[in-house]
Amino acid sequence: MKTAGIALVGDGIENHHNAQTMMHAAEMFGCTCLFRDTQGLTEARGDEDGLAVPDVTIAALTEAFPLLIGFDNSAGAQAIYGYRLPRSTAAALIVGNERRGLSREVTASMSAAVEIPMDSKAINCLNVAAASGVGLYYLTRGGVGRMRAGGSPDGRRPELLLVGGDDHVELGSAIRSACAFGWRRCLIDDPGGVWFGSERWKRAEGRAAARQSKYHQAGAGEPGSRLSFREVVVVNTRGMGTPLGQARLSNGPEQLIVIPDEARMCAADLATERFAGATLVHIELPHSEFAYHYRLFATIAMAEIYRQVGRRERSRSDRRGREAPFYDKALAAEPGEGGIEVSLEDLREY
Repeated sequence: MKTAGIALVGDGIENHHNAQTMMHAAEMFGCTCLFRDTQGLTEARGDEDGLAVPDVTIAALTEAFPLLIGFDNSAGAQAIYGYRLPRSTAAALIVGNERRGLSREVTASMSAAVEIPMDSKAINCLNVAAASGVGLYYLTRGGVGRMRAGGSPDGRRPELLLVGGDDHVELGSAIRSACAFGWRRCLIDDPGGVWFGSERWKRAEGRAAARQSKYHQAGAGEPGSRLSFREVVVVNTRGMGTPLGQARLSNGPEQLIVIPDEARMCAADLATERFAGATLVHIELPHSEFAYHYRLFATIAMAEIYRQVGRRERSRSDRRGREAPFYDKALAAEPGEGGIEVSLEDLREY
């Protein structure tokens, strides 16, 4: 019997924290979440939070869903921006293993492939749960519009401020997304000390989640870091202000996009008290009650900003050189005194 709607499917996911966040992302968009458990996810997760991992086979997927969409940065993949599903067709969006990507069994069975375009040469993929949220956001909204191309995207890119991250791994994943989408620096307001003033083990885990040790992460309150902006936009998930897809988010370096951690603070208070006159913009969600994950909402917001900012037309040599996807396998230690060594095993946890 065929299944209606969209399902999120994890193919060989290993990290049970990623799996849990994927399940929450699916619930947020009213979608089913399934896993093709080939890497011991069920055993690793156990009975945590009382949520069982719904296991599924390739045969069951092909029976239930006429359209299997591989979500991977593989050759020939279409951009998620502007991609539209056929009407009344049940579809499964399949994301791959954190290190290996999609399995051969899935790639042999899928009907189409889509990707989130990346701008960075250092970070070529998002956290798997964050990527899942982006994919569901665009597919459930009918694809929105295509990505802007050509011109001078750096002149359209706004500054980015991440405020009040309550969890070092969630914040690290958001920083990873910022780098992947092409920001060369990211302003961070860290009142809780989860990034700049945390214990050594938290710094190691946060940097592993960020996948980048040399990325320019500027503290918003550092001496000499005073910046002025003509326009400030505060993003929220509570339905306040203009919908994200209708807001203008590509007004260049004199525009500041603020993404607060709403587990810690109220976006409306931030817009009125700290950034007087700021514009509120909200991420359109079908449900008002959901399990909050900062990485999901920060990455969805960045994905839409990046779509509007766009990127330069790729040269023929760039297109010819694109081959099978590669995945992060190492993270260099931070230079200088107090550097943190992060092992491959640490990276595999994120």
